[in-house]
This record gives sequence, structure tokens and C-alpha cells, in this order.
Amino acid sequence: MPFTAYLNGNTVLISSFTELDRGKDFRCKLCNEKMTLVFSSVYSNHFRHLVSSCGNYETIEHLMMKKTLSEWLNKFNYTYEIEALIIDDREIKNIIDILVDKGKTKIAIECQHSKLSYWEADLRTRNLNKKGFFVLWVLDHLTFASNKVTDLEKFLHRIYFGRVYYLLHNRLRPIHFVRVKRYNDYKDYYYTLKRTRKKILGKIIDKPLFLLKIVTDIKTKEKYKIAMFNEKKFW
Repeated sequence: MPFTAYLNGNTVLISSFTELDRGKDFRCKLCNEKMTLVFSSVYSNHFRHLVSSCGNYETIEHLMMKKTLSEWLNKFNYTYEIEALIIDDREIKNIIDILVDKGKTKIAIECQHSKLSYWEADLRTRNLNKKGFFVLWVLDHLTFASNKVTDLEKFLHRIYFGRVYYLLHNRLRPIHFVRVKRYNDYKDYYYTLKRTRKKILGKIIDKPLFLLKIVTDIKTKEKYKIAMFNEKKFW
């Protein structure tokens, strides 16, 4: 259920169409199968496959995450593309939820509503890095609010200097897990994150001021290009 589709070979946004456009030859950006318009009074309008769905399927919650973040970026006049299509080294098509253009650099924002394994996030991040993108992961707080800290959160906590970014009630907030050694760039501390989720919510991030870094995962020694928010001290 994406916001974008192909029409006559061009990417188009759902916001450009009405019921009068129903029946036009909309195509999926991944599989090129036919799509139709869906207008909803409850959720955002979107495209949907007519028959079957390829990998380009999303939950309403994921759709709303993209809508919230794109409207936030638009408020501050950022240049971005929603659902940007990329092709990796294996000629496999993939979609970046939101691709922010900052001149010489581009930031790939990945909105994650459903559960995701650590290795999938790791692979996704490294593949995007190979394309030259800095990566920012944003998790849906309602999905990851259980008592157990997932391996995905541990991974993000390591590479984002002791914080994970969550969308909570349509507001972006960093969360720091208390039972973990603080990241120290000079002493090379090792993380010991316990399963109990004790957390401190940072201040709401009101303005998207991006900070780009190349970091090393203390556990795996893998390097990543990541995008953070240039926040003031919030603990």
C-alpha cells in the first residue's frame, strides 16, 4: 500500500489523483503489476495491487509513519523523495521509505513498524551505505514497547551512540536504555544491554537538524554511515 506508483513510466503521488482518475494504468514500482487507487476517510489514501502483492506491501501503521515524517520534513522545507526506488549490486529493486536530499549527501530514512531481525537491518544499512546513503532508522514505539529489548534495538543502540529513535504519538523521540554502559568514543566500552527494558525518554525532537557520522559497531567492528539528530543534551 504505497503512496507512489508508476504512470506512463513516471513516478506519481496518490495526492495528485481523485476518483475521476480511477482506471488509469497505475503500476507497482517493484513488480510493474497493476495498481488501483484507494481513498480512505480514516487512513491516508494509497495505491493497492489489483490482484496479488509483491514485496511492496505495507501495513497502515507503516504508511502512517511515512506520512508523519514526510509532513514533518515538508514543514521545514526539506527536499525529499518518498518511496525512492533503488537497485542494488545484485540488480534487486528496493524501496527507501524517505530519501532526504542534502546536496552532496543523501539520507535514507527507514521507518520500521513490524519486527525485524538484527541481521536484516545490518544488511540493509550496509547496502544503503554502499550506495553512498547515510541511514537513519526510526522505530514505531507501539511495536517495540514490550519488556524485552530486541536484537535490532541493541544494534541501533550501539551505532547511534546510546539511543534509539522512536515515533511516539506522532512525535519523534530518542530513548536511552538505562542498563547499558554509555558509549565512549575514546575508551571503547563494550555494551552489556540487559533484557529488562528500563528506559528514559529524551526530549521531543522538534526540528530535523541532521548530523552525519561514520561510526564503528563496538561489538562487530563493522563501520556504518549513519544520520542522527543534532540534539542538545537530553538525558
